[in-house]
Amino acid sequence: MDASPSPCAVRPARKIVIVVTAATLSGMLAIAALGEVVLPEQVYAAGAPLAAAPSSNAQVGGLLPIALLQGARRDHYARDLRPAALLLVQYPCDCTRKLRQVATQADGQRVKVYVVGFNGRPQIDRLAQEIGFDVVPLLDEARILERTYRPSVDGTLLLVRRDGVVSRILDDFHHQTHVSAELPALLELP
Repeated sequence: MDASPSPCAVRPARKIVIVVTAATLSGMLAIAALGEVVLPEQVYAAGAPLAAAPSSNAQVGGLLPIALLQGARRDHYARDLRPAALLLVQYPCDCTRKLRQVATQADGQRVKVYVVGFNGRPQIDRLAQEIGFDVVPLLDEARILERTYRPSVDGTLLLVRRDGVVSRILDDFHHQTHVSAELPALLELP
C-alpha cells in the first residue's frame, strides 16, 4: 500500500493558502483604493504628497521642518499642516488684531489657520480664543519652528501649500496685510 497522502487530503491545505492569499490581496487593494482618508477634523485637502527635495527648511520653496506640535486635543506634525496659514508668535505679543485679520481672510477658504507658540499652553490657547474663527492653537515645546524661522517680535506668518511647500514668509505683516488672494493658490498643486 502507498503511504503518500491522497489528492483529496492535499487540496484543502492548498485551498486555505489560496483563500488567505486572496483575502490579503483584496484587503490591500481596498486600502489602496481608499487613497486619501479624510478625518472629521480635516475639512481641507491635505492628502497631497509632499513636494520632492525641499530647497531649505527656512526659505520660501522649502518644507516645514519635522516637528511635533502639541494641540489641545491631539498632537500634529508640522508637515501635516497643509494647506495652512501658520502664525508663529512670541510672548509678549501685541498681535491679536493682525492675527485676527489673517483668520478673517482665511475663513471659508478651506485653508486652516494655526497659531504656534513656544512659551506655554495657556498663552497660546488664550490668543487663539481671542482671535476666534476656529484657529487651532499649537505648542512647539521643542522650539523647532522658532529656531528655523526666528519669528519676529510681532509674529511671523507662513503660508503653506497643499504639497507642504512654504510659499510665503511674512515677518513684517500688519493688521492691514492682505493674503486672501494668495490663499486659494495654497489648495492647488504646482
